[in-house]
Amino acid sequence: PEEMKENRLPCECGCYMYYKGNSSKTIKTFYEDLPYRRRYYVCPLCGQKCFPQDEQLGLEDSNHYSPRLNAVVSRLGAAHPYGQTQELMQDLFGFQLSKTAVENITEGIGEEIFESPPCHDLTEADREPCDRFFILIDGKLIPFQRETPGARTYHECKVATIVKQWAGGRMQVYY
Repeated sequence: PEEMKENRLPCECGCYMYYKGNSSKTIKTFYEDLPYRRRYYVCPLCGQKCFPQDEQLGLEDSNHYSPRLNAVVSRLGAAHPYGQTQELMQDLFGFQLSKTAVENITEGIGEEIFESPPCHDLTEADREPCDRFFILIDGKLIPFQRETPGARTYHECKVATIVKQWAGGRMQVYY
C-alpha cells in the first residue's frame, strides 16, 4: 500500500506508527519451521507495535504457529482435554506442543469466535413464513485444565440448531 512506501501506518490512537526495521520470526508448521523477516512499525505516542505481514498471513503476534496448525489444535483442544490433545498431536502428526500452548491456542481461537459478529446472510427463502419452527438446544460441560497441576474447571458449551418446517414436510436446518 501507498502508506507502507511512506514508512508509516495509521495508529488506533490517531497518531502514526513509523517503520523501525525488520524483525525475524519462525513459523511452526506441520512440515518444518519456516523463518522469515518482516517489517515492524512503532507508534511514538502510545508505543503500539504493528507487523503488517503477520496480519496478512493470519499470524498472531504472540503465536508462532501456522493458521492451519492453530485450526487443528483448537478443534482437538475443544473436543479433548489439553493433555490428551498434546498426545494426539504427537501421535497423529509427530508434532510436540506443551499443554500450555494447546490451552493458549484453543482459548485464543475460542475468544476470536466469541467476539466475532454473528453471520446473518439470510436469503429470501430463509425469510419465507413457515408452518413450524423448532429450536433445539443442548449443553455439554467442557473440562478446562489450568497451569496449576490438578486444577480443572468446567465451562458449559451451548449449541443450538434451528429447524423450519413447511407444509408438505420440507425442512431447513440452521446450525
